[in-house]
Amino acid sequence: MHHFRAPHLSGSSRLLRIVGIATVIAIAFGAGSIFTAMGTPAPVTYSACLAATNSRLPSYLGGILPNGTLYNVTINSTPRCQQGDTLVTWNQQGPIGPTGPTGQTGKTGPSGPSGVVRDCSISNVYPGINLAECAMPGADLANSDLTGADLASTDLTSADLTYANLTGANLTDANLTDANLTFANLTGANLTGANLTDANLTAADLDGLIFTNVFWSNTTCPDGTNSDSDGNTCTGHF
Repeated sequence: MHHFRAPHLSGSSRLLRIVGIATVIAIAFGAGSIFTAMGTPAPVTYSACLAATNSRLPSYLGGILPNGTLYNVTINSTPRCQQGDTLVTWNQQGPIGPTGPTGQTGKTGPSGPSGVVRDCSISNVYPGINLAECAMPGADLANSDLTGADLASTDLTSADLTYANLTGANLTDANLTDANLTFANLTGANLTGANLTDANLTAADLDGLIFTNVFWSNTTCPDGTNSDSDGNTCTGHF
């Protein structure tokens, strides 16, 4: 790097020089953008001189420059800097940083015959949700909208389903032992093969319910009677 001295120039000359520097920088970056838009690799390296404190340039370069001002900006070439000033270079894209640590593997639910991955959490239940074959003993599903949900072979032992909307839900072979279905809406639901031992169906709506081969044992029927006293079934006591 070379040290230089230059005569003091007027304020207007210095202003023109700074404007010229800004123009050069804008052209350099603009050129890179044009190359990128045309599908051509953009210039790799920009270079410039960084003026030291009260750097004095020759009159044809603009005179005195304040500390930290860039001049002689070039693309993929090395500019000539005055003594005492610093040559700086930069790229459009910085170097790739180190690879971060691998995150923990998320939890997935069981897969059924079709290979569909199920989310067995109950943080966000919604109509039509697929919870088939999930183990959900003691689940709090009170007031949940499970319209059309797939709950086939789901373990809902001791689950709270009071006021739950199970309209058209698939509960085939579901385990509802000791489940609370008080005031639940089971209109059109399929309970084929379901286990309702000790379940409470008080005031539940079972209109159009499919209940072939349901296992009734000490089940509280919708009308408040007990299945054990009704011939081991709640049929006729909806």
